[in-house]
Amino acid sequence: DAKKLKIERVIQALKLEEANEQVEEEDHATADGEDVQAEDTDGSPDI
Repeated sequence: DAKKLKIERVIQALKLEEANEQVEEEDHATADGEDVQAEDTDGSPDI
């Protein structure tokens, strides 16, 4: 089903965007000297 495929692409794009934002946040946290591992509790794989 083409509509379902399009929805899945949108979801993938959103997940990718969310992951990129999280990486930026973790970069800031590292710069601040905070423990990044403690923040990473959403269960997503580290890239």
